[in-house]
Amino acid sequence: MAQPNPIPQQQFAPYAGLPLPQPSWDNYKFWEYCRQHELRLQKCSDCGSYRYYPRPACPDCHSMQFEWTKVSGKGSVYSYTIAYNPVLPYFADKVPLPVGVIKLDEGNVFMVGRILETAPEDVKIGMAVEVLFEDAAEDISLPQWRPAGG
Repeated sequence: MAQPNPIPQQQFAPYAGLPLPQPSWDNYKFWEYCRQHELRLQKCSDCGSYRYYPRPACPDCHSMQFEWTKVSGKGSVYSYTIAYNPVLPYFADKVPLPVGVIKLDEGNVFMVGRILETAPEDVKIGMAVEVLFEDAAEDISLPQWRPAGG
């Protein structure tokens, strides 16, 4: 699944203790594209709707036919919270931490992630954001969000 990576392993030391996704049959392609810093979603070949989280059948028309389609990586903050208490040692020096539900520009698709590169008090509902990727492990890059144009 993962290609050899020239990035030294010590680069990932700050992510020790962070629970990372475990790619499965349904989502391993999503994580492969994230590792390449590309946001791709499943797009139904029959009705054209995008879906996230990756799954075998379209939630709109139940078709099993889809393609992985590159999306803009842009969206807006639909909802958010500010985490003040770290639930894991990894987050101890990162609080207060804004975490948002992001509505992507591509239809009725929502993703959750940290909102980085902005002060927590500056996050607002409707704020335009764009994806950025954090290389958290040799084979996992996490999609996160920052203010658009950042």
